[in-house]
Amino acid sequence: MRHILALGCLVLTLGGCVNVPVWERDVQQLSTLGKGLPVAEVDKILGRSTVLSTKSVTVDGTPYLFRHYELAVPTGQVKNQTTCYQTNGCIASLTPVSRMEPFAVVFAGAQPKLLAWGKMRELSSSTDPELKPVLASLRASYTDFLLKR
Repeated sequence: MRHILALGCLVLTLGGCVNVPVWERDVQQLSTLGKGLPVAEVDKILGRSTVLSTKSVTVDGTPYLFRHYELAVPTGQVKNQTTCYQTNGCIASLTPVSRMEPFAVVFAGAQPKLLAWGKMRELSSSTDPELKPVLASLRASYTDFLLKR
């Protein structure tokens, strides 16, 4: 039975069925370091998070790279769970409950640098003059991802 469970876990892991979200601490680290980070630096911060979709576009001669993720947003609720084992008794645990929200990272330039990041609804209403020209493309990129899901 253990072999079947181990095989099942391996298949799920290798199959990419589990999406790892971006966490609030990752967003705080991006905010601390700010705009202008190269892709490699952003990858160090978000490296364990699953990129759900990537899209490259050119707007007014400037290349942009969009990456879509899910952001785990704490709900303030806690789930109480008890797990019992045959040999060790039972263990109670409290797990914070999060909801997932669409999150995007936008890079700009031939040597892509971080331009913007945030929840899709926040980015969609941005007044940043550097981001405004690509908002329609960013929304279309996310819609394409949802349609292919």
